[in-house]
Amino acid sequence: MELQDFLRTDLKYDVKTLADDENLTREIQAILVDLNMLNPPVDGIFGPLTTAALHRFQVDQKSGEAGYLGEKTTKKLLRPKKQIFRLPQLSSKLKKILFLSLDPFNLLN
Repeated sequence: MELQDFLRTDLKYDVKTLADDENLTREIQAILVDLNMLNPPVDGIFGPLTTAALHRFQVDQKSGEAGYLGEKTTKKLLRPKKQIFRLPQLSSKLKKILFLSLDPFNLLN
């Protein structure tokens, strides 16, 4: 099974069913690692750390799903990262100010 298979369906996988599907688990883990919601490695084991990371993701993204993976969570997992955690654009002047303030050698001047 792949995440794409949950789209436009009523499929719902609980933690036990997810734990039985190593490929699906790896796909979910890779996304959660990429979003900094789970520490590597991607090992294909849907244990307590992956369960907690998926739950945090569901709460953060207000998926309305808890205790299972369904279409709503899947859509949010498959969105490009930039749409989930959008960082503000900084002007070049602000970038220069931030860079100079973080430069330890600048503190000596």
